[in-house]
Amino acid sequence: MSVTIECPFCHKRYTVDESASGKTAQCKICGAKMQIPDLAGAAPSPQPEPPQEPAEPEPQPEPPPEPAGPPEPEEPAELPRQMRANRAVAGRICPVCGAAVELGQPVRNCELCGQTHHDECWTKNNGCGTRDCENAPLPELRLATESEEEPSQGPPPGMKACPHCGEYIPQAAIKCRHCQEFMPGERSRAPAQAATSGMAIGALVCGILSLLCCAVAGPAAIVLGVMARKEIASSGGRIGGSGMALAGIIMGSIGTALAALWIVVQIIIVAAGP
Repeated sequence: MSVTIECPFCHKRYTVDESASGKTAQCKICGAKMQIPDLAGAAPSPQPEPPQEPAEPEPQPEPPPEPAGPPEPEEPAELPRQMRANRAVAGRICPVCGAAVELGQPVRNCELCGQTHHDECWTKNNGCGTRDCENAPLPELRLATESEEEPSQGPPPGMKACPHCGEYIPQAAIKCRHCQEFMPGERSRAPAQAATSGMAIGALVCGILSLLCCAVAGPAAIVLGVMARKEIASSGGRIGGSGMALAGIIMGSIGTALAALWIVVQIIIVAAGP
């Protein structure tokens, strides 16, 4: 049988087994040592008296019916307690394992704090993983010992230490369930590989053609390169190829300049002829 006790210093609640009566415990929050009372001989707490029912009020005349107005807008429906992850909850961070919820996974929504959990994490944690939520399970109280602490053997298999608080979390976690901090570089993680802009490729091809044989391709390379660089700058890292677009602009400018110089030379030759 287990009962709930409270730390007299930081007022953190814990569940304690009846077999720990009379032993010394250490609070996991403030670290203070406290004496566990004799739970076996503790008198049961008195039950609160039921509230007295108020006297029935005298009947009042019913007010006249109000004219019907426009219907009030309905409030958005709350998320069900158990569901398959849809677009509304996909991408949320599970407070138990710290990993993102993927589309289609079985999830459990806490009806008190609204946090979305993996269904497996909710079952494994025996409740909500949000700190101070009433659906969160009470932590087990660790008994204090006089012996020295054993040296750390490192994180368990498949776990890693949080760089912020030192607690162990899963290797795939991008957010710590203990201190609610993101792992370094995970808050603004970009896609693994950006797609190359098609206009950047076209600018590079037209730039090469303008140098080899086609003078008309020079202006096309310049226009495509400028448009590609604007597209890449506004994509937020999802599209690449800025270097190819710049190379196309440079080669297209050189090709256009050479074509214009050739035209000027031909005009001079014709004007100087017999």
